Amino acid sequence: MGCILLNIGTMAAVYEGMSAEYDGILEKINLFFTAAFTLEMVLKMVAHGGNYFDAGWNKFDCFVVSASYLDIIMQ
Repeated sequence: MGCILLNIGTMAAVYEGMSAEYDGILEKINLFFTAAFTLEMVLKMVAHGGNYFDAGWNKFDCFVVSASYLDIIMQ
């Protein structure tokens, strides 16, 4: 939960006219959180085995992580 709240704070820190250095720092933080959420998802997949997608929250988590990768690719 703490990582989610920190990630939200990072996303809220974006503003018009921010410096390139500040933008680079936020991008690195975003990559860190994407990696952390990916690790969480993979560990849960291993732990739950074939039953991972039975839970709605796990489907949602997978969607959010996938959307994060799409965002990274689109940049």
